[in-house]
Amino acid sequence: RASLFLLDHDEKFLWSRVATGAEGETIKVPSNRGLIGVCATTAQPLVCHKPYEHPCFLRDIDTKLHFKTRNVICYPVLSATHISTPPSKSKSKSNSATSASSSYSHSHSLQSSLQRSLAAAAAAVKEEEDARDTVHPPHVLGVLEIINKRSGEFTEEDKKLCEMMAFHVSMFLWSSKHHPHGPDDDY
Repeated sequence: RASLFLLDHDEKFLWSRVATGAEGETIKVPSNRGLIGVCATTAQPLVCHKPYEHPCFLRDIDTKLHFKTRNVICYPVLSATHISTPPSKSKSKSNSATSASSSYSHSHSLQSSLQRSLAAAAAAVKEEEDARDTVHPPHVLGVLEIINKRSGEFTEEDKKLCEMMAFHVSMFLWSSKHHPHGPDDDY
């Protein structure tokens, strides 16, 4: 399950309109609570292999959604004006073709989940980003949250994948604000 939580700076909460498995539900979390709140306030990635043992984990969301979170990775989405270069895609030479194929399959699945969240969130970001002061340290637009890896625990390679996805999400949000397209516009 992958979700994009956007940060509402005025109301001080993170929200996600669409989450795989909870279609149509809006999840709102105070921006300083939960694992996504930790990620948003520190602007640092967070990997948690035992969320129920973490003091910041919000069990009530699992209860509300009738869900059991086994592991989670959160990655901050920073304003595109603060990102100078895309993340490196370099891989170690020890990766096999099987590993590359598995990574592609996993990343394609995550990207599909994120695309649904992105479409729902793009309009809200246009107004929100106008109010930001780009002189300060990197602004957090939101947090990517991926939970319950199909097999095993989240790795450094998963963290790198999240970094790349967060970069692309940031570019998409920036582009949707600065180059809006209507349904009849040419691309």
